[in-house]
Amino acid sequence: MNIQKTIKPAVAILAAAALIFACTVKVKEIILPAHPTTDHVEEIHVLLDMANGTGHNNTPWIFAVLLPKEWNAKESATATYSTDGLTKTSWWSGTTTGRWAGQEIVDGTMSFVTDADKETISKAPWPEALMAKFGTMGNFYDMEWVVFKSDDLFNLGEDNDNHTIIDVTLKVKTGPERISFWFATMYGTMEKGLQDDPDWGNRYASPIKAKMTLEGDGDLIDYAIPPLTSTTPSIFGYEDLLCLNFSTQAGDVVSVLNGVTDVYLCGKVILDNGDEITVDEDAARMHNVSYSQYKYYFYPRSYFKVPEDRTIKNMYFWFRNADGSKVENANGALFAKPAKGTPLK
Repeated sequence: MNIQKTIKPAVAILAAAALIFACTVKVKEIILPAHPTTDHVEEIHVLLDMANGTGHNNTPWIFAVLLPKEWNAKESATATYSTDGLTKTSWWSGTTTGRWAGQEIVDGTMSFVTDADKETISKAPWPEALMAKFGTMGNFYDMEWVVFKSDDLFNLGEDNDNHTIIDVTLKVKTGPERISFWFATMYGTMEKGLQDDPDWGNRYASPIKAKMTLEGDGDLIDYAIPPLTSTTPSIFGYEDLLCLNFSTQAGDVVSVLNGVTDVYLCGKVILDNGDEITVDEDAARMHNVSYSQYKYYFYPRSYFKVPEDRTIKNMYFWFRNADGSKVENANGALFAKPAKGTPLK
């Protein structure tokens, strides 16, 4: 298995809170594949430190990961786990498979939570509760929390001195786009949910994250950089009516066109026969809807005057002021807008 160690969270040691930290739980380490690629099943390992004495009774434990929504992870992802240290603790597990105290787990299985599995504190489905509490962890594109629950039940005893390390193996198929994003993960138990306990500390492990960058063809899209452009709808075909949105400022990213009154939409399409059609001199002036926000509605085939016997394979945009002295082109990479899904009817 070709893997690289990516991140270990620093742990603050506070003498006054030693007993509290002895009982807390944490994500110990994320191990990402060394060379993840597009359209490929990748294997990610997450090491969890489960301290004893947290007072969970006969409950599944919860494992959650933050992934790009376009991966449709519930269609391909699986999670399994093994333990190291169960024999040193007073835990026992396994009303479903007959495992008892003193046995390590080497083939633990997990299932996706269902809508009926509500997070204890918010009473919301687990993915919604995690998104409300932790958000997208520094990603600015569509993400989702994918949540598993152990098929075994766990009973955590009262021996605070021992820990068990759980090695979770996540397998998930990546999407077709070459992206870089913050992979994040957390865990807890079904019983305690996202409970913040002022006396004992959190009854869940706060998420940690690591940057995952896919190798493959096409331009790299960095999910950690606020996007200056977007489309409405986000899923479209080249035959559809499309609105291209452009912001001259997004987070800490400021375009050279910030403060410009008239912004023009330039672009090019790649056709099925390899030909390119470019619109620049005849670029349309976008509608200025606020100080830094611009929109333009158009049909891609019509805007680029695509011949009837040709189809669009890819589409790129850039923006300029009236005389072309200022151009926003993503540092020369252009803004790629590939179609996602079939045309809307």
